[in-house]
Amino acid sequence: THTLYAWVKDKNGSISARTQATTFLDSIKPVVSLAAPAATRSRDITVTISVAPDGGTGITHWALVNGTTPPQTGFPEWKDTAPTAITLPRGDGSYPVSAFARDAAGNVSQAATAVVIVDNVKPTATVSAPVATATRAIPVTVGGSDNASGVAAYALVEGTTVPDEASPLWVSSAPTGITLSNGDAHKTIS
Repeated sequence: THTLYAWVKDKNGSISARTQATTFLDSIKPVVSLAAPAATRSRDITVTISVAPDGGTGITHWALVNGTTPPQTGFPEWKDTAPTAITLPRGDGSYPVSAFARDAAGNVSQAATAVVIVDNVKPTATVSAPVATATRAIPVTVGGSDNASGVAAYALVEGTTVPDEASPLWVSSAPTGITLSNGDAHKTIS
């Protein structure tokens, strides 16, 4: 903190009483972090913005933008509190989202950027198994691809019912085998 003192003198030499003001010299930019989903189906996402304490003048404004460029001072993207949501551009793809903070001295942080993938195209799956087998335990080859967000989990079942999202049948690595149910018959693996 710096204290400034001022006086004025009039034309006949009289000097005013002392007046003073204090100012805080803060040349340190705030440091911001941003947490956002890596992939989503929705254009509307929620985020968490935080700032590291720097002992400076304190954060007065926050901005969350599509892209990596901070808004100019006075633009409507600057808010009094940290935004918690943003709408991404239309269409599937990878979109950078950036958060900024501005302190009372006017210092603007560097961008805290996260790339969010909007992916509304379903992945494709492949499975191959022996045409015929004499044993219940068989090897399989399961594959998958996704054009945007990538494959996150695999499920392999005997039958055609998709497992619930929370089912333990979903695994992070492609299954390499399955044990068929009892009884000689045509079996469907999906």
